[in-house]
Amino acid sequence: MSNVLRPGPKYRPDMPIKIEACFFDIDNTLVSNDSAELPSQHFQQLARKASNKVLIGVATARSLQRAEHIIAAIGSRGISILSNGAVLYDAAKKKIIIDNSLPLSVTNKLIQEFRQLMFSYQVQDDGIDYAWTYSEDSSSAKVAYTTAIDPLYPGGSRRTVPDYSPSNPRILCAAVFSKADVARINSLASKFANKDVTSFIGHTTPLEDGRTKYEVFVVHKHANKKWALAKALDILGISSEHVMTVVDGHNDLVLLEMAGVGVAVDNAVPDILSNATFIAPSQPNDGAASALEELVSSLKPKD
Repeated sequence: MSNVLRPGPKYRPDMPIKIEACFFDIDNTLVSNDSAELPSQHFQQLARKASNKVLIGVATARSLQRAEHIIAAIGSRGISILSNGAVLYDAAKKKIIIDNSLPLSVTNKLIQEFRQLMFSYQVQDDGIDYAWTYSEDSSSAKVAYTTAIDPLYPGGSRRTVPDYSPSNPRILCAAVFSKADVARINSLASKFANKDVTSFIGHTTPLEDGRTKYEVFVVHKHANKKWALAKALDILGISSEHVMTVVDGHNDLVLLEMAGVGVAVDNAVPDILSNATFIAPSQPNDGAASALEELVSSLKPKD
């Protein structure tokens, strides 16, 4: 690969590079965080050009409803990892092929517990994301975000609802501000281990007041990118050494560890940068396109 990408800590000069599948994270990798935008025109053109040589998909915590427009725009014919690994979506068949959702009984029980503990939380459901927010100066707000108008929740898609019953929940995410509360959530989730439920910190955000915001995911035990990537490659019949991943966040570390070529965009978190084979320019500088362009130039068309 050329000087557009610089070698990362895991780079070896003699390493063979033969890529058959490529997975891109979305938020802060292909587009800015939680944005309605599409990847750059340059990236879209490169992805379509590469589609006769390599299978391209996304690997994201976004739901299908929030990622489908990106999958279509890049002309993906591969398998995409969605809902943090709970869902595998076959773009060629335009259908979900694996769906590891949370049990409804567990979701409802944890929602009750989170409200009693006054934790703000969000449920990623089938076609709807439901958020319940607690704050000291206002008791609670119940807001449903529908996908009927736009997949990324513009103002017109928001509506207040009197109540909400989960339908097909994939992720239950609670926002807390101490490690003690993280431990409480982990303890609650552990009670349902026999129902294949697990929990982990999905994101951390330093706040201006010195606190840290922890987003704790409660999911099916197979709703993780490691299990999902292994399953996708098994379905595709591709070895992990022939995979390139391009990522930025904490929950993407397993994608770097499993891939033959792991690329971090320059705005990635430290753990990602320190485990990358290559480091690409930042997301605002279209680093994902740089990685894909290098890949395209190094490949020969399939027989």
